[in-house]
Amino acid sequence: MVAVNGPSTKNIIPATIEIGGIIVLTATMSFLGLGAQPPSCDWGLMLAEGRQYITYAWWLITFPGLTIVIAVLGFNLAGDWLRELLDRQLTLDNIQVKIDRGRDLPPVIGQRACLAEVIFNLLENAREAIKIKGQKTGGAVTIKTYSENTRVCLEVSDTGVGIAPHLQDRIFEPFFPPKRPIAPRGWTWPARP
Repeated sequence: MVAVNGPSTKNIIPATIEIGGIIVLTATMSFLGLGAQPPSCDWGLMLAEGRQYITYAWWLITFPGLTIVIAVLGFNLAGDWLRELLDRQLTLDNIQVKIDRGRDLPPVIGQRACLAEVIFNLLENAREAIKIKGQKTGGAVTIKTYSENTRVCLEVSDTGVGIAPHLQDRIFEPFFPPKRPIAPRGWTWPARP
């Protein structure tokens, strides 16, 4: 088990880095003619259209290019700021985070940003539970990953008040709301035999 003063800096806020990558990807696709098409407004499209005027209208590609750089840098800095904020909050609350990473885990198929959001919320809930309990010596949060058959499991435990038994089945509802059947509206096509 590895003890650290804050959560793993590699996994808590990857969504901001992914947003920067998405900005670069969409701009590249538009620049190559595979994304947004005129008359749409897209930074990659602006770069592509301004390329032919570079010798006498340099600003047509300079400003969209700078905007892409500033946007990507801004999202990356925001992610760093959020991570540092969470690290400081855990340190101020005297909460120690222990990370036990499993070995030889199979790859997780899913959206990295969504998984990071679930882990971040679980960590924040654990911090709140420790504060509610009012432990003067702080507390501890343990994050453990392991494999079970072909599944990767994540376990988050804390020294806080715990979750009331009647709420345990609903802990993931904010992430995965129950699906209600959709009532048919208007005209429907008959099924073919």
